[in-house]
Amino acid sequence: MPFCPNYLNGKLAELFHFHRTFLHISQTISSAAHNKSVLP
Repeated sequence: MPFCPNYLNGKLAELFHFHRTFLHISQTISSAAHNKSVLP
């Protein structure tokens, strides 16, 4: 199997984008839960 840097870069970019999206979603969820617990 030949080494393909473009493929590797594509996979890394995909992972990085997924990780950023996941962090954003988890932050949104935690802040929403925090707001819900603060509000009566």
